[in-house]
Amino acid sequence: MRLLWWLLFVYHSDAFLSPQPTITPSFLNAVADDFAENKGDARGAALLLEDVSVFRGPNEILNKISWRVEPNTKWALVGQNGAGKSTLLSAIVGQATFDGKVAIGHTQTLGYLRQTAVAGSQTTIYEEACSGMTDIMEAQRDMEKAMEEADMDALEVATTRFEAAGGYQQEAKVSSVLKGLGFSNLEQRCDELSGGWQMRVALAKLLLSEPSFCLMDEPSNHLDAAALKWLARYLANYDKGSLILVTHNVQLLRSMDHIAEVSSKKLQIYKSCTYDQYLALKAERAEAARNAYERNLEKAAKLQSFVDRFGASATKASAAQSRVKQIERMEREGLLDAPAEEIITERFKPSLNLPDPPKSIGHSLLTLKNAKVGHEGRVLISGVNLEVTRGMKLLIRGPNGAGKSTVLHTLRGTCPLLGGERIENDTLRLGMFTQDLAQELDPTQRAVDIVTQYARGEGGNIMITDQQARTVMGGLGLVGEKSLRKLGDLSGGEKARVALAMFALKPSNVNLMDEVSNHLDVEWCLTILEKC
Repeated sequence: MRLLWWLLFVYHSDAFLSPQPTITPSFLNAVADDFAENKGDARGAALLLEDVSVFRGPNEILNKISWRVEPNTKWALVGQNGAGKSTLLSAIVGQATFDGKVAIGHTQTLGYLRQTAVAGSQTTIYEEACSGMTDIMEAQRDMEKAMEEADMDALEVATTRFEAAGGYQQEAKVSSVLKGLGFSNLEQRCDELSGGWQMRVALAKLLLSEPSFCLMDEPSNHLDAAALKWLARYLANYDKGSLILVTHNVQLLRSMDHIAEVSSKKLQIYKSCTYDQYLALKAERAEAARNAYERNLEKAAKLQSFVDRFGASATKASAAQSRVKQIERMEREGLLDAPAEEIITERFKPSLNLPDPPKSIGHSLLTLKNAKVGHEGRVLISGVNLEVTRGMKLLIRGPNGAGKSTVLHTLRGTCPLLGGERIENDTLRLGMFTQDLAQELDPTQRAVDIVTQYARGEGGNIMITDQQARTVMGGLGLVGEKSLRKLGDLSGGEKARVALAMFALKPSNVNLMDEVSNHLDVEWCLTILEKC
């Protein structure tokens, strides 16, 4: 039966062509004083957190954490999906609910790269990238004003400011950053770009603004291998201020100098620690926690054995009562509590079992003949001849904006051909997992309800119970009450898993997958490929 599966997979990295250690998991740029409400006395630090508890909806996700980020330090913020990394960044800029003290130093200029925003302005790529270089832009405007008014003194002052801000090197610097991120036509308008390219513009704008305190949430989304390599080098040499980076990408993690790990509602600090050193220390900590737990259990068992043997003895009653108090003290101090799952277990292994595909008649399921693929009248690819047959697996590669997603939507039938033919088998049943599916879902609905409603179809003719949905979701890490939460209360990675559960429950014989690695690392993607 499994031979009936056919998978069309879009991915822009080399991870599935040759194994590599990189784990590949989008962005509205906010610069300077947009989030001044959290500025305060950081006692010389760029950021100071004291006894901070952070909430996502009604749920406390971080409990009384403290963190001091010194000026000119680079931190990787790591932890499992849903642990609260992105929400912590939101709390730092005052956009998430928290208790405790959050203080960004008064003198800091803040740059914040969100995970799910784009730079869709009507300006050109070059103009948008430059717009974050406020010191240069202001000095340039003052120079122009002084020249219009023939004010030589004001012109001299403005020119000095322009030079000090690096104005004469601006063009070279902007071109270098945009080229590193893969741009060639810098005069193209931002609103003409695909979502992935718009996100690169926002990233370029943030880097060029050179804030003294920079927060970056998953900047590796939508970057190809070349752009990732360039960004890793850039961040390794970044010396303009402090940086907190959230990413699953190993190349970027290795460019940081310190690690902060979110685990079990707490923040574990690893100062002056590379990512590889952190992994080794984490393994040692897990082993120590496991050994201490086993020793405490053994000690408690011996104490309890004494109590059981001599508790009723008149001569040993005092000694037995003393041991009861020792056990109670160990319980109060948490010495008999199992170590947190994140500490004692290995990385979560995803489990995915796809339903058997519907029966199909014939070998060919979907065909494009001499097709012209594009959108809004613009042809991206012409002369496409493609026959999708049972058992076929096909990888579509190419740079951002080349038309990979457009090809998928053309095969799906949601993007009309600009020429040629699209022919589908009468028994065709399409499954589609898109890079933006999780963002299109209703944030007010429970995750399990979204999954079951989608899997049952518009007519509700497919029998899927809530328990079946929760079983699939549990295999994807959405265990316990997570499946019962509203979608808006889940992290970006958890939302992606909800979308994946929707995809996994609906029987289909042709599966189209667009950028599944956004929010899902290579291990997850390989699991999906193995099951199809």
